[in-house]
Amino acid sequence: MIVGSSDRKVSLENHIVFKANMFKLISAMTIVFLMAVTGIPAAYSEDVITIIPCSSNHNNPKFFDTPYYYIQKGQQIHWHNADDINHRISHIYI
Repeated sequence: MIVGSSDRKVSLENHIVFKANMFKLISAMTIVFLMAVTGIPAAYSEDVITIIPCSSNHNNPKFFDTPYYYIQKGQQIHWHNADDINHRISHIYI
């Protein structure tokens, strides 16, 4: 069988399309991987207060990673519980 130039042209175009699609797939997979590894969702929660381990002990001198946290009206903060029991925040003074 003799392969004409039009067959080579189609094959080259298919190869280029395949490489472009592979580049897109690898790029998307890389972005998803980096988001999972670096914790991008945590980066969007700008302000995090951590309840430190052993906060359930009332004799503990420290319950949070910071004693004061200044926020603006309307600003959101997130709580991270690093203790081994559940906690409920009952008083927030603004």
